[in-house]
Amino acid sequence: GSDNSFGRQGHGDAADPALVPTRVSALVGQEVVSVAASGSHMAAATREGEVWTWGKGTHGQLGSGLKTSSGVPAPVASLRGKAVAHVACGESFTLAATRRAEVFSWGTNSDGQLG
Repeated sequence: GSDNSFGRQGHGDAADPALVPTRVSALVGQEVVSVAASGSHMAAATREGEVWTWGKGTHGQLGSGLKTSSGVPAPVASLRGKAVAHVACGESFTLAATRRAEVFSWGTNSDGQLG
């Protein structure tokens, strides 16, 4: 649907959906090279190798170390310096692949999806 539950569109206001393509202002100035979306959270990787996440975070899938949601993209501090090139989002988990062939995973692990 077009709802913006948990702020998953990244515009900060969970109540108002964006009905036309709208730039995610928190990522202005970032050279995004990879984006991924689940039904409730999103992730982006930048050319500098940073990962930014937003949306529903109640299972830790945003990587902040907390189980809270965010309507605005924020960098995943624990991945700084890891040279992430690609991101992927599952229902309640997130993955990041680095240029050094490392894979990081976080969020729910109810079916062993974190590896």
